[in-house]
Amino acid sequence: MASNRFAHQFLFGSSMSLTLRARVAHE
Repeated sequence: MASNRFAHQFLFGSSMSLTLRARVAHE
């Protein structure tokens, strides 16, 4: 369960990072 949670946080964090990066690149 702990590893699953870690994977979820990693995917969520990377998706947020990509969204922020895309937003900055768009502006």
